[in-house]
Amino acid sequence: MWQAFRNAFKIPELRDRILFTLIMLAIFRLGVYVPIPGVNIQVWSEVFKSFGQGAAGGMLSFYDVFTGGALRKFSIFAMSVTPYINAAIILQLLSSVIPSLKEMLREGEEGRKKFAYYTRNLTVVLATLQSFMMSFSLAKGNPGIIAPGLNMWVFSGVATLSLVAGTMLLLWIGELITERGIGNGVSVLIFAGIVARYPDTSVEPFSVD
Repeated sequence: MWQAFRNAFKIPELRDRILFTLIMLAIFRLGVYVPIPGVNIQVWSEVFKSFGQGAAGGMLSFYDVFTGGALRKFSIFAMSVTPYINAAIILQLLSSVIPSLKEMLREGEEGRKKFAYYTRNLTVVLATLQSFMMSFSLAKGNPGIIAPGLNMWVFSGVATLSLVAGTMLLLWIGELITERGIGNGVSVLIFAGIVARYPDTSVEPFSVD
């Protein structure tokens, strides 16, 4: 395996694609540690731990693994690329019942570009709705996570803008990886997030408070 990896670096084009992918993944991991403006990280960490009980806690932990730990840190990447995935699934389902969408997919490269354009627009809509609902509900139920000097509405607005920007930045990074790196960019980002969180999730069950 290491021999194959070294051989890959001997091919200039493949080496450039591998290095580009690694750089994009490094940017992704750095973004995980950039918190949303106006959030009290210490209070949020305690709130997140308190959610760890029952089925809801299990779902949050699973989602946190999916985001590469961004939710636990309430970072700008806390939504990850889930709005894009949801948008793609919705449009794929609609294409089976809406003739214009079905015809668009049959138009070749030009049709796929239009479909991708609609998917990105729907991603912005879904990301906005999901980000606002998440930030508003968390702030309403846990006022302590809001930094001093901000009210719930201002915090929700700032958090929504930050989360939407983070999702679209990840989507752009994913597209760059697809074009200039290795593999499908969105899939690579999801895989990188899961791998980055795997050491923590494998140790947590055995930790003693």
